[in-house]
Order: sequence, then C-alpha cells, then structure tokens
Amino acid sequence: FPLHLKHAGLALGTVLSSLFNAAVLACLLHRRYGSPGWRRVAVSAARSAAASVAMSLVVLASYPWLETVAAERLSAKPALIIALASTIALACVTYFVLAALLRSPELREVAAALRRRTQRGQP
Repeated sequence: FPLHLKHAGLALGTVLSSLFNAAVLACLLHRRYGSPGWRRVAVSAARSAAASVAMSLVVLASYPWLETVAAERLSAKPALIIALASTIALACVTYFVLAALLRSPELREVAAALRRRTQRGQP
C-alpha cells in the first residue's frame, strides 16, 4: 500500500478475518441444525449491501461539500466536527430510507421490538 494507506491494511485484515469467521460459523450452523433459509439470508444480505453502497456514495459525495461549507463559516476544528456529524446523520437517514424502500425485514423487526419495549414502559 502507498504510505498514506498503510492503516488500510489493518482494516482489510480485520474484514478478511471476519468474513472467514462468518463462513466457518455458517458451515457449522448448517451442519448442526440444517439450513436456516440461505435464500432468505442472501436476499436480506443483498438488500443491506445495496443500502450500504448507496449510503457510501452519499457519504463520499456529501462530506467534502459539507466540510467546505462549514469551513467557510466556522474555524477549522468546529467545521470538521459539524461536517462529520452532519455526514453521519445524512448517512443514517440514507440507509434507513433505502432499507424501508427495499422492504428490509430486519427494519420491521427492529421497529416491532421498539414498539414492544415502549409498550412495556421501558425507556
């Protein structure tokens, strides 16, 4: 890797080891308990990946612009903080809107769990 990307090797190693771990655990799960519905799992993973890719593109496009706009109005450190916080908020909104449009079942499960929790009176 070029010098300015040396830290990416650590992230790449973490991702590769996580993928290997997930594959081994999936094989063990399948062997011990049978298929958990791999087709549904693959479709759900594809929906999440599509929302993640779109979210990444929004982040890559918006952060430089937000950083420039904030830097015109604020000093350096507050501008970076505002740009980063705004980008994170925009990324979250993008992901959840796309997950809803793609009819992600996990999103419905999270919403149902939150409704159950608030009905029981827990914060």
